Amino acid sequence: MRFYFFQQYKIEVALFSFAFIVRIIAFCIFLNLSVQNQFPFPTNGNDAAGYVRIAYNLIEHGVFSRESVSPYTLDSFRTPGYPIFIASILVIFKSLLAVSIFQIFLASFSVVLLYRIMVLYAEKWVSVSAALIFALEPGGIFLSSVLLSEVLFTFLLAFVVLHVAATK
Repeated sequence: MRFYFFQQYKIEVALFSFAFIVRIIAFCIFLNLSVQNQFPFPTNGNDAAGYVRIAYNLIEHGVFSRESVSPYTLDSFRTPGYPIFIASILVIFKSLLAVSIFQIFLASFSVVLLYRIMVLYAEKWVSVSAALIFALEPGGIFLSSVLLSEVLFTFLLAFVVLHVAATK
């Protein structure tokens, strides 16, 4: 009885596990390369640094700003969703690497959501194939490790699409 969930959702569990393992391996490789080559991981790039700065300002000063020193002028360039996502994880875990791990979880779950969407419209083998291709897509693997909004957006979009498709 306790393994009923795994029996009922064995394909979803397998897809999630596969995507998660692939992304964790890539994350460890990226982390090792960043230490060896001294580049800022997981915040490489201006966008990631901007999101992180806003998240820290939200936590430390309660203001939505990209400024690193006072006066903290309000920022209208970035939307608030992703910086709030980062800030909420930083408040709990105090580490940017935790944000990456959480994103890896969301990206892996997005693979399952894609499978569940596809099952509504295609045969099971097509659905599994699409999910595996999505799980192995190099851009998605990389983006799940760095602090950019694509993973959260993809997860939320897939969640909404599945909900809308399942209620029709």
